[in-house]
Amino acid sequence: LSRRKWTFLATFLLVPLVAVVISLRQTPVYEATADVLLKPPTASDIGGVQTATVDPARFAETQALLARVPDVAQAALGKVPEADLTVEQFLKKSGVAPTLGSDYLTFSFKSSDSDLATALATAYAEAFTAYSLQNQLEPYRDHLADVRRQLNGLEAVGETHTTAYK
Repeated sequence: LSRRKWTFLATFLLVPLVAVVISLRQTPVYEATADVLLKPPTASDIGGVQTATVDPARFAETQALLARVPDVAQAALGKVPEADLTVEQFLKKSGVAPTLGSDYLTFSFKSSDSDLATALATAYAEAFTAYSLQNQLEPYRDHLADVRRQLNGLEAVGETHTTAYK
């Protein structure tokens, strides 16, 4: 020990000193998160549109994957134009994960600017909510368009007083 005291001192003094210097020179990275409550579809028959009961964990995983599509990322970036990121850059710095044991999706974004991280995590959650709502309403819109075509056909032949029209 006495012969190698300088080696031990250098190790126990220099290594922590270098670690402190390196950590002080690093740019801080902030991670903001936003949670979205998921409502899995249940068995129903509304206007002829049927949905089946699904496993909540599987539904959450599917929604997390759906949130990673470029359309959702583009919509999020459209809400925060000062971000100045491409869709690919946004997707690399962001994440979506189901919260274990709950019906929440957690959206996250990392940035050296804490305000930008918060704005983009929130915009990402909002963009997904809007995208998800559009996807969930699509079968109902299709069914409504079908009913309207049938009504227009009955009106065209003057059958507005029939049981089918009512």
